[in-house]
Amino acid sequence: MKVNELPVEILQVNYLDEYEGTVTFKTEPGNTYEAFFWGITFKEGEKRTVELNHLNLHFDWETTFSLNSSKEKRLEKLREDWEYIGYGQIEQINPVIA
Repeated sequence: MKVNELPVEILQVNYLDEYEGTVTFKTEPGNTYEAFFWGITFKEGEKRTVELNHLNLHFDWETTFSLNSSKEKRLEKLREDWEYIGYGQIEQINPVIA
């Protein structure tokens, strides 16, 4: 399993059209999250691994990489729907060389 993959149980699926929608899922510790998806199909009740792959920085670089001094590994829901702050550990950096 990759670092950005998470085993979950699908609780609810709302298709916006045949390609995209929103999914509500529960993690193994029992936390519930909501996310957008595109080009994937989900079935309520299924257990599968999801990939969390979007990064949106709200802080400058120094703040972003110095906020987790207690070395927590968790997701924290923000006030806005579909948005979370992830606390964790960088295990590898693969720069893109153009």
